[in-house]
Amino acid sequence: GVQGQEALGPLVGTRAALGSLHPLQTIVEPEQAPQRLKGAWAAVEGMPRAVEAGEQLARDVGMRPFRIATKAKAIYHAGAVFASNYLVVVEAVAQRLLRHAGLSDADAWAALRPLVEGTIENLTRYEPREALTGPVVRGDTATIARHLESLTIDDAKLYRALGRAALELAQKQGMDEETAEKVATALATDLPPVFRPAART
Repeated sequence: GVQGQEALGPLVGTRAALGSLHPLQTIVEPEQAPQRLKGAWAAVEGMPRAVEAGEQLARDVGMRPFRIATKAKAIYHAGAVFASNYLVVVEAVAQRLLRHAGLSDADAWAALRPLVEGTIENLTRYEPREALTGPVVRGDTATIARHLESLTIDDAKLYRALGRAALELAQKQGMDEETAEKVATALATDLPPVFRPAART
């Protein structure tokens, strides 16, 4: 995914057309591949003949090819990691936090799934900045502060980083400058050590 035609450098002398084809899709079970790939987008880059061949291969299996520059492969793939891999990681963090609130792992995920599915459904109808909900977009600094008080240092760092990204989306939605500044301050404020819970295992 992150590599482009440069990964095939040793073949330059063969005069082969070098390029890459990367399906923008996640597949856990190989037998799901044919169904998952249909309709998925696929990044194609490389030499002209390789790009043409890659586009044809993608279309043959029902994918929608698009061209990117070789130098853009890393940032493209980072975007894919955020969209897929880190979505899973964030859900695992959410599951762990609900476990700390008293639920079992199984119940925590069962409770979160309708919320996750509702969010995904919103994202099928709206772009991310239009689908955003929660305390940041509401300008609810009191809730943000209480969240940060409840989290371990590492979880608070993740919350802050994602909160700053959420604030950017909220500003694109039209959040006024004064509210944005208050939210930014709430996200940046370090709590006194006395309010920090002990690290949880």
